Amino acid sequence: CVDGGSKDKSIIEAGKYADVVLKTKQGIQNQYKAGFELVDTKYILLIESDHYYPKSFLKDFISQYENSDFDVMQAKVSINNPRNIFEYFHKLFQKVHQIYPKKRYDISEPSIWPKDILSRGLNSFQNIQGYSFDTALFEFLEKNQIKSCFCDVYAYEDTFINFERFLFRHI
Repeated sequence: CVDGGSKDKSIIEAGKYADVVLKTKQGIQNQYKAGFELVDTKYILLIESDHYYPKSFLKDFISQYENSDFDVMQAKVSINNPRNIFEYFHKLFQKVHQIYPKKRYDISEPSIWPKDILSRGLNSFQNIQGYSFDTALFEFLEKNQIKSCFCDVYAYEDTFINFERFLFRHI
């Protein structure tokens, strides 16, 4: 587990489940780089803590990835049971955004990456403070013409979306 300066007690909770808990400077790029130093693997799976994953998610996701000719793949994300109008419209936005799954560069989480490609991307980023990490990934994938796509495996968001958060995410 890698913590980039969280203010809540999540690092204490993570320590109950993780063998190693690292603290880094703020910034997702720093967190990923610190995590990379600990693993010896061919692929990296990027996930988000506010998503939940069906039991077969990992098996299905890896199967679709291994049976494709894409270098990077993102699972689709949805909200199962929208609780208000903003979550309903967020769900519609996601559905429209994910209609055309092939040859996409706007990849975020959950996604699976070859470690060498993601490492090259992270090392090519300059200072992305205040700059969207997802946008930096998008520009790296597009500039290098890396084959990336969405697949037909779903993860689900479990976060409250109100008017302010809806505007922040979509406007």
